Amino acid sequence: MSESTRPDRIYLAAALLGADDLARACEAYDRLAAELRASGIDVYVPHEHTHPERTPSFGAREVFDRGKAAIRSCDVVLALLDEPSLGVGVEVALALQEEKRVIGAFRSGRCVSRFTLGLIDSAPRTHVIAYDDLSDLAARVARILGTATTGRAGV
Repeated sequence: MSESTRPDRIYLAAALLGADDLARACEAYDRLAAELRASGIDVYVPHEHTHPERTPSFGAREVFDRGKAAIRSCDVVLALLDEPSLGVGVEVALALQEEKRVIGAFRSGRCVSRFTLGLIDSAPRTHVIAYDDLSDLAARVARILGTATTGRAGV
């Protein structure tokens, strides 16, 4: 947890427009957010606020401003690196510029940008995780943040 008594707040950076299937991707991000929240972690999920299909009136600048403000208000950026995404790369760079903790995560066996991995690895207080499934990822993130609940399998 952060110095205060509130739970760590994670900004979940993940591909939206670059995802192979936007609806399926959002469902997966929602499942991950639910597991993290069950561990006591506050999660900001961008598509809950600026979904490309539900908020078409939001221009690029508004989406950027909202995302940047959310990154600034978080403690940690969890970047899902499974699918190529310019947006995720920018979110990681903004987080590092703001001196936020960054956790880069990708499904085991996936090919991930070495540049992005190097960017994350070059900064202090960062982690790179290869995970098996979303439950595995949620448990690993909870352990890193020290919020893992007792009695859950795999934690």
